[in-house]
Amino acid sequence: MNLITRIFLITFLFSFVLLAACNADENKEASSTPDPDEAAGDVDTADTTVDLPVAASGSGLRYSDDGLDIVFSGGGAKSIAQVGALKELEEQGISYRRVVGTSSGSIMALMVASGYSADDMVAAMTERTPDGKIILAKFMDVPQSFSDETVRESLLFAFFEHFLDTFLPIETVDQLDESVMHQILEHQALREAFSFIEFGGVYAGEEFLSWLKEKLDADGRNYAQLTLSEFHEETGNDLTAIITDVTDHKMLIINHRTAPDLPVAWLIRMSMSIPFVYNHVTWQPEWGTYLGEDISGHDIVDGGLGSNFGIEMVLSNEPEFIEAMGIEPDRDRVVGLFLNDAIPVEAAQGTEPMVEQQDDPLHKRWSTVKERNQALLTTFLKNHDHFIVRTHPDVVCHLPVGGFDTLEFDMSDERIEILMNSGREAMRECLEEMD
Repeated sequence: MNLITRIFLITFLFSFVLLAACNADENKEASSTPDPDEAAGDVDTADTTVDLPVAASGSGLRYSDDGLDIVFSGGGAKSIAQVGALKELEEQGISYRRVVGTSSGSIMALMVASGYSADDMVAAMTERTPDGKIILAKFMDVPQSFSDETVRESLLFAFFEHFLDTFLPIETVDQLDESVMHQILEHQALREAFSFIEFGGVYAGEEFLSWLKEKLDADGRNYAQLTLSEFHEETGNDLTAIITDVTDHKMLIINHRTAPDLPVAWLIRMSMSIPFVYNHVTWQPEWGTYLGEDISGHDIVDGGLGSNFGIEMVLSNEPEFIEAMGIEPDRDRVVGLFLNDAIPVEAAQGTEPMVEQQDDPLHKRWSTVKERNQALLTTFLKNHDHFIVRTHPDVVCHLPVGGFDTLEFDMSDERIEILMNSGREAMRECLEEMD
């Protein structure tokens, strides 16, 4: 390679790094969540004030041997509709026997099993950070940095090393490759892409796990560090969540019978690891076995890939389900809370979700990629969900969530109230039909 070509390549690489650094500065301004007052524009907020419930710890659903098996479908932020449904169940004095959830539905199931009332749940979900942002918005936490080891072992690093080895002398490669990588990863969009490629999702999920542990310890519960067997002993509740083992390509039914040594907080973190959205979780040796099988080192993602609406867990007569669930199925004791985005929430018309405006061209292009992958996953989940719903129509309560997005974690108070009311009204009608 002649000297002119080498100089050109080096100039190109440093120009790219400089551009990335400049875009990173722009992105910090563009990606900040808009102030609620600014997002409202000229709307008179005095007429749209919403009185959200205040926490009322200990007034939730009660356990009973003859209670219902309640199954929560996944749906991200749309699960707020399930909180409204729980409010109706509470007011009608309905008890539960078992709770089953997938993805965000596993969060609902855990909250019920931990003694949270519907009012407790919405209070927890509508907390504000010191800068006024809704707490759920923190769940979309882009990794801020990566270890040197992670960077050096990454596909992107290998690509740059190969690229540089092809065009530059070895001594120049050693000086450039790590420097180039760290400069590139200063840009948020490129950190998201790196996280997506290396860990299967854009967001780290660390903020969610911290929030969940805080809620598990709140009001003297001290559940955050408990394993599933310890949680069952402490609460007496039968909690099941669905996860997907992508290493073995199979669905796992997780509870105190099948994985007694798994920490309850990590179960929920795994169950809500939406592919392409959140980093996968690697099963650790100290978490014990699944049905006696060592699955240490296996990569785990959202249970929705196996069953986003696990109502068959409490209805199937198959021996493997009965063994995992511990009780023979009883159809008369089952109700499924299905988040149905095919049914629009009419009251939400005229209200719009707050959307971050990205002026950075690179971030815009990357957002298009994320949206395409999310649409692909949503299509897959819908097909499976609707098959299950058609199979068990008599025990499924359809909660309208049309017009709301799975990742709308920065939902306004007004839209939260509308979505809760949608779930509550649907639950009331469903109970009347089920008698």
